Amino acid sequence: MTSDVKTEKLFEAYNINPKKVNKMRNARIKLGLTQRDMARILGTTQATYSRTEARITEASDEMLEKIAAILRLKKRDLYTKPRVD
Repeated sequence: MTSDVKTEKLFEAYNINPKKVNKMRNARIKLGLTQRDMARILGTTQATYSRTEARITEASDEMLEKIAAILRLKKRDLYTKPRVD
């Protein structure tokens, strides 16, 4: 299984919208920030920020507001709500 297929399956399993993940990542890169930079600004670790950016873990509303402000995005552009089965 290729990494692209694994990523697609992971996104599907966690109900991740890849366009929103890419929007967050692209905005961060456009501003010249690394994940480590974001983590320092937010007062967290790079690993935690990475999981937040990839939407593997759900961030608090407060954290999402901070991320949106830093990246100059709207909070709604960061995530879709998780699917409830």
